[in-house]
Amino acid sequence: MKKKAFIASALIISALCTAPAVFPGSQASPMMITASADKLYFSKGTYFGETRNGKPHGEGTFYFEDGDVYEGEWYNGKMQGYGTYTWVTGETYQGNYQNGKREGYGTDYYVNGSVYQGYWKNDKRSGQGSIIYSDGRTYEGSWANGVKSGEGTFTWPDGEVYQGSFRNDTRNGYGTDYYANGNVYTGYFKNGKRSGQGTMYYADGRAYEGGWANNVKSGQGTMAWPDGEVYQGGFKNDRRDGYGIDYYSNGDIYEGYFKNGKRNGYGTMYYANGKSKSGTWKNGKYQGNG
Repeated sequence: MKKKAFIASALIISALCTAPAVFPGSQASPMMITASADKLYFSKGTYFGETRNGKPHGEGTFYFEDGDVYEGEWYNGKMQGYGTYTWVTGETYQGNYQNGKREGYGTDYYVNGSVYQGYWKNDKRSGQGSIIYSDGRTYEGSWANGVKSGEGTFTWPDGEVYQGSFRNDTRNGYGTDYYANGNVYTGYFKNGKRSGQGTMYYADGRAYEGGWANNVKSGQGTMAWPDGEVYQGGFKNDRRDGYGIDYYSNGDIYEGYFKNGKRNGYGTMYYANGKSKSGTWKNGKYQGNG
């Protein structure tokens, strides 16, 4: 009798250990069964990987309906941590995510062949980073909201190098441009062009210091030539224009008005031999004092 009672107790314990746990008032959930199988279906695609509470959590891969694929870390249903996202277009990002967006350090391989490596914030290039363009141009420096912003260095395939400030993805503020032809400009830029005060040292020995607008000399400035000639005065459209003084290399001095780079209007020429003449000039030639 004791032996039969022992066998019955053993059978009851075995049944309790192997039966699924069902609590009062609860029933089996199809979602929980899917989650335990590490496969979830969503309106945007299908997920394979680790889950928690019916959401992607841990390591997993999401195949989007539009053809995109993300493989990496998840947290509470969102891409978070390190992962690789490949667009159907062919673009690939490898790096960190936060709350479903690129955040932190990562590398983006664009379809056109360009490659960005650096920091991201809110799914945009932000912070320090470098990009190598498919055409051979390169930029290394600061970014904000997806565009070049702050201090950086930009290099062109022909050898030109700019070091200085950027804003709105182009040269803005103070910087130095080393041109491929040997010219060197140091000064201010606006919307990618020389604008404001700056100095240009030309490869042929000329030098200019003064105002610039839209990449050309404009306003007051000083131009010096290798032979010793020096002009101080107004400039317009990259030429001497307005009132100025020209100290020629032979000792002559002209003081007066210029237009399109030539003596035009009233002016006085002081010759090195002590003589002088004043009057009207036209296209660099003296017209008289009448």
